[in-house]
Amino acid sequence: MSNDQIPRKTHPVQHVETFEVTMEELDRLEESGATVGSDAQMTLFFASVAVTLVGALCTTEPRSDLIGEAFVSALAVCIGGFIICGYRWHGSGGKFKKVIGRIRERQVGPVGSEERELNPDELAVMPSHSKEHEG
Repeated sequence: MSNDQIPRKTHPVQHVETFEVTMEELDRLEESGATVGSDAQMTLFFASVAVTLVGALCTTEPRSDLIGEAFVSALAVCIGGFIICGYRWHGSGGKFKKVIGRIRERQVGPVGSEERELNPDELAVMPSHSKEHEG
């Protein structure tokens, strides 16, 4: 065997579920999915910096009033950023879950009988019935 080829094992997927998604739902998922991650990162960033500043202010004495004021101002900015980003993070996650829930609710079960489900190819060749044609 050549060094250029890597042996691989594949395992067939036994069951795959598919869902139909509208363009509007896809857009909503993209929008909320993009902001959820960045809002989470910013929330955790502001929280960690705020904890660090509180620890520094509690354990040391600032050398001057200006440095102390700078630390307190930075702490206020971090707390504000934590609240704003945390609120957005919490709200975005809910929107994302709602869209996913609506998509899952629309799931259509298998077609056919319990003993024999019909494939999409079989459905395409079946005659359609409507009340207008039943005369």
